Amino acid sequence: MLQGTGSDVGKSLLVAGLCRAYTRRGLTVRPFKPQNMSNNAAVTAEGGEIGRAQALQARACGVAPAIDMNPVLLKPQTEVGAQVVVQGKVWGKAKARDYQALKPELLPQVLESFARISAEADVVLVEGAGSPAEVNLRKGDIANMGFAEAADLVTEMTQVKHPFKEGVKAQKGVEIVEVGDARDHRDGDPDRRVARRALPRGLLNRQRVLGR
Repeated sequence: MLQGTGSDVGKSLLVAGLCRAYTRRGLTVRPFKPQNMSNNAAVTAEGGEIGRAQALQARACGVAPAIDMNPVLLKPQTEVGAQVVVQGKVWGKAKARDYQALKPELLPQVLESFARISAEADVVLVEGAGSPAEVNLRKGDIANMGFAEAADLVTEMTQVKHPFKEGVKAQKGVEIVEVGDARDHRDGDPDRRVARRALPRGLLNRQRVLGR
């Protein structure tokens, strides 16, 4: 799972590039984004809507876009509200505060979509949203660390990564790579990176972060 130090740091394009690279190596690859906020939607073969970025990532994998690649799509309609699309279908509208309360109810659909995507792929490249450092959005999170933790229920790392013969127990869950843009003054600022790393262990489960 690729999580960013903030929005607009290149997560979507990086996932698309990795999708193409792994596909060219002969692997079956699928993109996945639990929650996306964008008015730029694409229509899948099922007739549902997903984020355009996930449609691009699907093309990089050489497959048709599918609703399970982006189970929750938020399409802003006002400064404080958005249309909520769940597994390709319009669920309704919600203001920001109401959506915070709704997120736990959407998690089962997110995990359901992730399970289906995982079942048909060798590699699933998961894209986070914004940054897990946004502590105001942590409660009920289904887009970043909240998803990574909840996904323990439906995915497991392989023995190749955690060989029993070397004494390393198999570990369930989603591994995380942090993504930033050094050309952006926000991520090029060492103080911002230090602050990102200094988050409480309860907030950022560093056992999941590669290269920590």
